[in-house]
Amino acid sequence: MEATRELIDEATGEILSIEGFENERAAIFDSQAGVQTTPVALMQPYLWRLGRAIRGIRRAADVENPRAALAMVQAEISRLEAVKQVMLDKLDQSANRLLSLAEEAMNRTDAIKVKLDGVGTFRYRKLPDKVTDGAIPFESLTEEQKESFHFSQPDLIKMKVSYQPDKKAIKTAIDGGAALPYFRVEGGGSKFEFAQE
Repeated sequence: MEATRELIDEATGEILSIEGFENERAAIFDSQAGVQTTPVALMQPYLWRLGRAIRGIRRAADVENPRAALAMVQAEISRLEAVKQVMLDKLDQSANRLLSLAEEAMNRTDAIKVKLDGVGTFRYRKLPDKVTDGAIPFESLTEEQKESFHFSQPDLIKMKVSYQPDKKAIKTAIDGGAALPYFRVEGGGSKFEFAQE
């Protein structure tokens, strides 16, 4: 389907501009200004390219060939999904940048929360504490060491196919004063956010 390369991007199915054909026509017509009749030999290459493009478009849009039409539609959907993702990523980056600017402005005040009627609220929200690896990461233990720890602290390890730390139980144990070298509790800190109304 050679002709479709002129006006249809075969990779995406997107219909391209016909500006190149219009520019070529203008150049030919300008070169023939004042001439009553343009020789067919001069027009033939241009007419050939136009004919090939028209044929390609009609073949691509041929409803008698549903596979080709479906492939074009699927390619266009894929292209639009990619465009959508790029746009969403840019919007997310813009929102994060604006949130960063708002956080800088908030940091220059002594407020931890600013409510803006009809717009939303800027605030610092406390994040929950979470259990992470201690001085010796639990996952670095051998199966025998994990099994030994499980038998010494059965309430702290969920038994599955492999040993999985029960981080909720571990946090409770550490908060209660248990010395567990494989784990530690880190403060959750805070996260700056905007709650839209």
